Amino acid sequence: MKRIAIIFSLFILAVIIAADLNILPAFTRVFYNFQGGDKVGHFILFGVLSFFVNASLLLQVKPMRNQARMVITSTLVLFVLISFEEWTQAFIPSRTFDLVDLFASLTGVVIGAILAGLIAAKFIKTTSK
Repeated sequence: MKRIAIIFSLFILAVIIAADLNILPAFTRVFYNFQGGDKVGHFILFGVLSFFVNASLLLQVKPMRNQARMVITSTLVLFVLISFEEWTQAFIPSRTFDLVDLFASLTGVVIGAILAGLIAAKFIKTTSK
C-alpha cells in the first residue's frame, strides 16, 4: 500500500507540474470536460491520495490511539500542502486560484481519510481473529 501511495503522490505531482507549465495533454480534458468536472476531479484525485496515504499509515501503526493521531496528522499535512498548491496558482499565469476547487480537494481528503479508516478497521479486525 505504501508503494501505491508514493506512486499516486508522484502522479499527482506530475499533473500539477504539467498544469502549471500549461502542458497537460489534450486527452486529459475528457476527464473533466463537463459542468463541475474540475471540482469532481479535485475531489476524486485528492480523495484517492488521502485514502492511499492514510491506508498505508493505518496498516503500519497498531495501537488505535496512534492510528487516530496518524490520520489527523496526515490529513492536516495534506490540507496544508493542497492549500499551498492552490494558493500558488494565483501567481501562475496559466492557472487560477479557486476556493471551490480548494473546498472540493479538502473534502476529498476528509472522505478519503474516513474511508481508509473504515476499511483499515475492518481489515485489522478480520486479520486479528
